[in-house]
Amino acid sequence: MRFARPLRSAFRSGRLLPLALAGALAAAALVACERPEQAAEDEAATVGPDAGETAGKIGGETITVGDIDEWIKDQLYSQATRGKNPMRVYEVRNRALEQMANERAMEDAAAKAGKERDALLKEEVEKRAAVSDQDVQSYYDQNKERFRNMPFEKVAPAVKRQLLAQKQVAAMQEYTKSLREQVGFENELEPPRFDIPASGPTQGPADAPVTLVEFSDYECPFCKAADPIVKQVLARYPTQVKLVYKHYPLEMHPKARPAAEAAVCAEEQGKFWEFHAKLFEKAPQIAAEQLPAIATEAGLDAAKLQECIAAKTAAARIEADLDAGKQAAVAGTPAFFVNGVPVSGGRSVEDFAKAINAELTRLGQPVPEPPAAPAAQAPPTAPPAPA
Repeated sequence: MRFARPLRSAFRSGRLLPLALAGALAAAALVACERPEQAAEDEAATVGPDAGETAGKIGGETITVGDIDEWIKDQLYSQATRGKNPMRVYEVRNRALEQMANERAMEDAAAKAGKERDALLKEEVEKRAAVSDQDVQSYYDQNKERFRNMPFEKVAPAVKRQLLAQKQVAAMQEYTKSLREQVGFENELEPPRFDIPASGPTQGPADAPVTLVEFSDYECPFCKAADPIVKQVLARYPTQVKLVYKHYPLEMHPKARPAAEAAVCAEEQGKFWEFHAKLFEKAPQIAAEQLPAIATEAGLDAAKLQECIAAKTAAARIEADLDAGKQAAVAGTPAFFVNGVPVSGGRSVEDFAKAINAELTRLGQPVPEPPAAPAAQAPPTAPPAPA
C-alpha cells in the first residue's frame, strides 16, 4: 500500500492526525465533568472491530482495521487511547482512515500536476484562503470588548494571522475532501454501539425508534447547561425520541450522590421530573440539608422523601446506573448515547440532531425537517408626523 507517511501541512510542522486528535480531546475536556482518566479506561469495556475487518476503500483498494492501526502505531494513538476506550479508538481510526485517503489523493494529484505534494497543497490552499483588510476590520468591530478597547492598529496584525490560519485550515479541508471524492473514498467504520439498559425515568413515547440515554450528575455545571438543550431536542423530535435518564454522580462531587438518591425517592412519588428540574435550577445549592426544601418546592411530600432517603432504598438504583455507565466507557458527565452510540459533541441541539438523524436514516425512518428559522421582526412603525 502507498501510505508511507502522513500528509504534512505546508503551513506548520507536525502531523495532522495527532493535532486533530489533541484538539478533539481538549474540546471534549471543556464540556464535561470528567472522572480520573486512568480509572475510566481501566473499567471501560472493549468494543470494536477485529483487525481483519474492512474499514473502508481508497481508490478501490480495501483498507482493514489492522492497516489503520499499523499506519498510526507510532503516533499519539497509544498514548491518547491506551486501546481501552472504544469511542476514542473509533475516533482515532476514523480520522486516520480519512488521513490515509488524503495521503493517497495528494500523491495522485501531485503526480498529475508534476509538482511536489506540499508545494501543491500550499498553492491550492492559498487560492482558497485570503483575508482582506475589511475582514480584519469587521472582526475587530464585532469583538471590541475582547480587545479591551485596544486600538485597531495595534491588534490588526494578530487578528489577520488568526483569521488567515482559520481560513487555511478550512481551505485545506475543502481541498482534500474534493480530492478524496476524486480518488474514490468509502468509510465503512462503524462507531461502537453499547447495550445500555433502558430502565429509569423516561420522557417521550415508549415506542420511539430512537432512545437517547443520558448519564448525568446534579452537581456538574456542564450537566446543568445541557439540560435545556435536551429539552429542545425532545421538542424537536416529539415522536422519534425517548429520553432515559441515568444517575452518574462523580466522586469529585460530594453533593451529587445524595441528590441522585433523593431523585430516585422522588420517582417513587411520581414526581421525578419535577424534582429533577428543581435540582438543576438550584444547583450547586443542593446540599443534603437543602433537599427537603427543594422537594417541597417541587410538590413532593418532604417527610416521605426523607424516610426514603434514610432507608437507603435508592442505593441499588444508583449503583446499577453507575455500572451501566462504566460498561459503556462513560468517562465524564454529561454523556449521551443514541441507540447505544455515543454522541460526539453534545454541546448543541445540532450535535444531537446529527446523531439522531443518522440513526433514523439507518433504521429507514423519515427524518423530520429542521425547524424554520424565526422570521425577522419588522421594525416598529414610526408614529405619524404631527399635522
